Amino acid sequence: MNPTIPRLVAAAVASAVLSLALPAIAAEDPWKKYGAGCDDTAFGKPDATPLDAISRCVKLFQAYQDPAAVKGEYRDRVVAAMKRLYVGGNEQDAHVSKLALARLGETQLPERVVEAPKVVKPVAVRKKCDVPEPDKGALKKANASFKKGFKSYKKGDFAKALDFYLDAVAAAPGWPKGRYNAAALYAMTGDAKQAVESLRCLQDIGDETSVNYLKKARTDSDFSSIRSTSAEFKEVTGYAKIKIGNGLGERGEENVDNLEASMEKLGYPITEITETGKPYEEPHVWYKPECMRAAYFLIKVMNHPDTRTHRIDWENEDYDVIVAWGDKVEKGKEPRKRVSDPADAEKKMDELRREENELLAKPEAAANKVENVVEAPERMGDKATKGVERAEKTIDRIQNVGEKVKGILP
Repeated sequence: MNPTIPRLVAAAVASAVLSLALPAIAAEDPWKKYGAGCDDTAFGKPDATPLDAISRCVKLFQAYQDPAAVKGEYRDRVVAAMKRLYVGGNEQDAHVSKLALARLGETQLPERVVEAPKVVKPVAVRKKCDVPEPDKGALKKANASFKKGFKSYKKGDFAKALDFYLDAVAAAPGWPKGRYNAAALYAMTGDAKQAVESLRCLQDIGDETSVNYLKKARTDSDFSSIRSTSAEFKEVTGYAKIKIGNGLGERGEENVDNLEASMEKLGYPITEITETGKPYEEPHVWYKPECMRAAYFLIKVMNHPDTRTHRIDWENEDYDVIVAWGDKVEKGKEPRKRVSDPADAEKKMDELRREENELLAKPEAAANKVENVVEAPERMGDKATKGVERAEKTIDRIQNVGEKVKGILP
């Protein structure tokens, strides 16, 4: 028997085990690429970061981080985050945390806190506004009140203007113009809750005029006092303060310019365009949950299969949606034109505009559609965890084969 055979078999087994134990390690550090800020949140502030954010980061850790790179104080914070998730998370969180801690050599686990099942209260269903289509008589009466309200508005007497606009709403509840202007005056007089409710009544009317009013509210100065502070206003109108970072410099300008022009045509003006501090090989979109619709249309317009999305889970962020444009560019070749010039893609833009109108008019029906697109990449961590578990089972099988080989080839 050739004495080198056992050594060759052992080397092959060790190589296979190593490659499966670290499935995502490559020449480029995948943790830096896919870690999505976890070193600043879950593994930077383990005691202050919400459990759902820690859960996501631990799953990404399992898929993309090399345990050998986790040292010193950084390791202490990582372990603290994992143990906190093990103690306070659900059963799946505890399982993933246990696997991740084992990769770091941590086998002493704290006692889990098992809470009693929570009684889930039924979510109150919002009662829709009564918005019958007005007849000519109702419109005439409503318009007379509106004109009086507009005169008061021009004089700066907003409280009196609101009273007249509410008279117009009472005369013709299904008149979009009355509902919109009542919403604007509620905002100007400091009643954000009633302003949003009046805008929701426009959704209940649901015609083209109402949808256009909802889009108008995104830029109308009458709503400036609540636009940046009311999550409900952002959700109902689709407003989002958007920033785009170009991760490819001059080579990314065409795609970024087309992205800006397309979003402008959809009624989502871009507030700022800048350059990122590092290159990206795929687009990344960070978003606040109430601005998921804006993120949805950015993903649609970018048309990049590898777009990554992340919730904005840090405080005091001025922007509602942040985009880092990136793409893989082969050496010596021009970047791919991923984002079409809207002037050359009129059919696609028309389809997106129709979809935008539908989402504004029927938010309940559209919620799952938007979430499935925007949050699908967020579930990457769940898939990665399952992949790690499959890899571990494969490792066990390989090791068992190795033991049998050793028995046959002493």
